[in-house]
Amino acid sequence: MEDPEMGVPHLFRCPISLGLFTDPVTLCTGQTYDRPCIEKWLAAGNLTCPVTMQRLHNPSVVPNHTLRHLIEQWLRSGCVAGPDHFETIDPDRCLIALRRSLESPESTLANKIHALGRVRVLSAESPVKCAAFLRLGFLPMLLELVFRERGIKSAFRYES
Repeated sequence: MEDPEMGVPHLFRCPISLGLFTDPVTLCTGQTYDRPCIEKWLAAGNLTCPVTMQRLHNPSVVPNHTLRHLIEQWLRSGCVAGPDHFETIDPDRCLIALRRSLESPESTLANKIHALGRVRVLSAESPVKCAAFLRLGFLPMLLELVFRERGIKSAFRYES
C-alpha cells in the first residue's frame, strides 16, 4: 500500500513531528516548526532550538506565511496529503463551516452535536485556535445556541 505522506517535500515537514506543516512558525535561529510542536517543546522548559540545539536568546515565534502559502498551493495542485489538510492550512475556512453548521436551521441535531464536538476538540488544541473562534464570533453564537435550545427544552418541560 502506498504511503500518502511519501510525496510530501521534506521542506514542508515539521522537523519535530515529521508531518506536513499546518501552522509553520520560525524561531530566532531561522528554523521553522509547526506551532503546536514548538509550543509544546518550549512549554516543557526547553530553551534551545530542537534542530540546531542553539540556545534561544528570544523564544518568540514568527508565523511563516510564505511557507504556509506554498504548502497551500502545493495541496491545491492536487498533491495527496490527507483529507483534513485544507482545514488545517486554512483554519478559518474550517471554523466558518462549523459555524454555518451550528447556525443553519436545516442542520440536524446530530450534525450540530458533531460540530460542537469539533469546536471542543479544536479549541483545546491551541490558544491560536481559541483566538480564531473569538475573532469569528463563536462565543455569542454559542451562547445564543445554548440558551435558545435551553429555552426550547424548558418550554417543553412546562407544557407537559
